[in-house]
Amino acid sequence: MGMGRQKNKKDGGRGGGGFTVLFTALMIILLSFFILLNSMATIDNRREREALGSIRGSFGVLPGGMSLGGRKMKGGHLSGMGTEDSLKDLVKYLKREGLMERVAVSKNEKGLMITFAEGIFFSSGSSDIVISAIPLLDKIGEMILSISNPVQIEGHTDNIPIHTERFPSNWELSASRAANILRYFIKKFEIFPGRLFAVGCGEYRPLSPNNSEESRAKNRRVNIVILNKL
Repeated sequence: MGMGRQKNKKDGGRGGGGFTVLFTALMIILLSFFILLNSMATIDNRREREALGSIRGSFGVLPGGMSLGGRKMKGGHLSGMGTEDSLKDLVKYLKREGLMERVAVSKNEKGLMITFAEGIFFSSGSSDIVISAIPLLDKIGEMILSISNPVQIEGHTDNIPIHTERFPSNWELSASRAANILRYFIKKFEIFPGRLFAVGCGEYRPLSPNNSEESRAKNRRVNIVILNKL
């Protein structure tokens, strides 16, 4: 009986050791998992900050016409007390909907340009705003309301001709798209029409050569341009 008890004691010791190894392995796996989640969250937050910084940094100013150095600016800036919150909401929406890769921000002599891929707002060959684009347009409309700058809406196409009863050329298609977005902002947000401009550029201001589908896709776009305030 003494040998039996001794054998059971040894077996129990091995079992306890196995449980310790298993428990340690599980803790290491869980720790690795949480480290990975934290890294992914950090990357997403950094991308959000970079996108917001690109929009604000293009003008180098803060809401209300204040520069980063605290000096009052006289022109060429975003003006409005709610600008920063509206920009944050726009960037968060783009991130949440997985649209960050289909939107670009740049600065040119006219002002701050936010470029949206064609498919975000319209179906191919159509100027009717797709239902899925309404929440995004609302975010942009709120941003426009929060500033006093004039805003230009540009429609662009690739060089593949379109010949329909409604759109004899890409000019008509691009102009109709810009006008429909402008009309939406005026109707939904009652923005003063004198602040908004609709421009149809057709195929004549390409971003890249129209020599492949990938290239043509870059040229099919809508620009929302927050113009420098004169």
